[in-house]
Amino acid sequence: MAKALTGIDIGSGHLKMAVCDGRAVSQVIVEDMPDNLVKDGRITSLETMSELLRNTVRKHRVSAKNAAFVLNSRDVYTRRIVLPAMTVDELKLNLPFEFRDYIADGKDKYRFDYALLEMRHDEVGVPQEMDVLAVAAPIETIEGYADMLRRAGLKLKIAAPDIMAYANIIAQYERNHPVTDAAPAAASSVPDAPAAPAARDFCFLDIGSTNTRVYLFPQGKYEVTRSVEFGVHSLVAAVADHFGVDENLAKTYVATNYENAQTIQPCLDLYERIGVELARIVSFFNFNYPDSQLATVHYCGSGSGIVPLLHAIDEHLSIDLVDIGAMMPYSPAVADSLRACPAAVGLALQ
Repeated sequence: MAKALTGIDIGSGHLKMAVCDGRAVSQVIVEDMPDNLVKDGRITSLETMSELLRNTVRKHRVSAKNAAFVLNSRDVYTRRIVLPAMTVDELKLNLPFEFRDYIADGKDKYRFDYALLEMRHDEVGVPQEMDVLAVAAPIETIEGYADMLRRAGLKLKIAAPDIMAYANIIAQYERNHPVTDAAPAAASSVPDAPAAPAARDFCFLDIGSTNTRVYLFPQGKYEVTRSVEFGVHSLVAAVADHFGVDENLAKTYVATNYENAQTIQPCLDLYERIGVELARIVSFFNFNYPDSQLATVHYCGSGSGIVPLLHAIDEHLSIDLVDIGAMMPYSPAVADSLRACPAAVGLALQ
């Protein structure tokens, strides 16, 4: 059995943690974040964050000390590239050059890694091209996070952006639910080889505290993330203004639907806007991929428990809107907690 990892995803509104042994999620933790500890995706005080992590680990008796840390998109450069087929050593040597237009302060100050999405072969089966998702992150940033975790009693084992977490969720889901059960066959790239099943398309809708992100994976391979300026804080601000209360109290109103706060007209207007925007993103994806088999949007995030919002989104979509829990590994955690932290879960999968 794989050694358990604790996935950690730090957002502006919540600290999310998930303990996973590779097959099941044994523990899920969602804690409110102090105001202003994360601004624009950046942790403003690593020392304060370390103390919060340490207290959370103790409070919830987290025993898995090896950590998989979700990097904010501002901390990494990500590129999907196609390269000639090469060995692992050759690929590691070439990766820094693929970021030469993005990195100005020296490649020796960055760490580089990759995920092989596809190896393409010629007519006799000889590897010709590699479809690669490459990432680069400042060494100083990674070491800062490693030190933060160390002071919290944890050890950094994995650091990667959230798209890698969703890729892990897809990979495990497809292992457990073979595509042959649901999709038609497609031609293999190697003649005389058995026909391969058509790969499925995936879309994840993460309704966060400050914004909403849409992750698109045509044929199970990461393509793009679209961001919409809408999050739970947008609703909190609308509720605070409508009821004349401060935002801390408005958070409670939204969370508990006090006085039907979730269905006041300003919130309904926001739901309509996000529904229209998501429908536009899905429509544009289908236009770019006319052979797309995208049939489902899987929703998650801290705002994914707001029922009127989900109803509004569903009304604008021509495809199914489904809880991401349908793709997650088994967990005894309640659905709301599991749905709130897919990146923490996904990165802890092995």
